[in-house]
Amino acid sequence: MSAGDDLKPCPFCGGTAQWFNFDDDCENAGGSAIECSGCGAASHVEFGRKENLASSWNRRAHLAEAAADVLAERARQISAEGWTPEHDDGHSRGQMATAAGCYILHQSHLGDELEVFWPWEMTWWKPTDRRRDLVKAAALLLAEIERLDRAEARAKAEATHA
Repeated sequence: MSAGDDLKPCPFCGGTAQWFNFDDDCENAGGSAIECSGCGAASHVEFGRKENLASSWNRRAHLAEAAADVLAERARQISAEGWTPEHDDGHSRGQMATAAGCYILHQSHLGDELEVFWPWEMTWWKPTDRRRDLVKAAALLLAEIERLDRAEARAKAEATHA
């Protein structure tokens, strides 16, 4: 494969993948990489066997259906609901984890009392069936973990610059 070959969408957000050749006046001069135009996920920089770069990008580890559904739900939350990383960063008091817990407990004996714990307006409370609720919960937990990782990275960067 080469720069002209078809690239699969980003495995993280479904965005369009683009091939980049680095100019001679940059740190990675002569190298090539593939980057998602949606979330910025990128391949390694390849200097030698560039024919392998596209096939590496296009190769996907086998995901269980459940894991694929969780990643697809997270992508839907971002694209359809607007729950971008920037939006999620505003929920710094555990709201996403709390919402995930509500979806997890929905079909238990506590299901009728969850309104007390739901962290947002009730218009956002959209339970369906047990599996779908668990997929939503897992995607919300993934969003919360990503938020925590971004917060930690920002704190480390600020400490470095202090």
